[in-house]
Amino acid sequence: AVYTSTSKRTKDTAAYILADRDIEIRALEELKEMNFGTWEGVTVTEIDEKYPEERAKILHSPATYKAEVNGGETYYELAERLLQGVQKIVSETKSGNILVVSHGMSLTLLLYLLQGGTVEDHRKEAPRILNTSISVVDYENGEFTLRKLNEIGHLDLK
Repeated sequence: AVYTSTSKRTKDTAAYILADRDIEIRALEELKEMNFGTWEGVTVTEIDEKYPEERAKILHSPATYKAEVNGGETYYELAERLLQGVQKIVSETKSGNILVVSHGMSLTLLLYLLQGGTVEDHRKEAPRILNTSISVVDYENGEFTLRKLNEIGHLDLK
């Protein structure tokens, strides 16, 4: 089975990975990137200049980031949404391999949560998920086990 966020780039990435295999790509709202509200499309430099305190919270203090300035999503809301998506995937796909294509902040938080981490410490403790990296998670008897994280051996980094 193949699941992506609803963004075109994740669907395109999944299609590229699948190549000529005839597997349906299922887009889930729950796998979207964190909603940054009015910050969507704004440069990081501009956010740093106009909202330094809020930017510091999003980067270093997930528990105190309330998304009030931008009307976006908190880390707690993101975590709830992502975990709902995982439950949907698990309930729809009873066996076999599952490809999930999502986004950096979402995957960083989700993979950390599946390992027993918390929203509060994920920005300090969770490794940042690299673009186009591969992580492998086993799911058995209601438990998630991380087997690989951030594999990039498939990339030509010369």
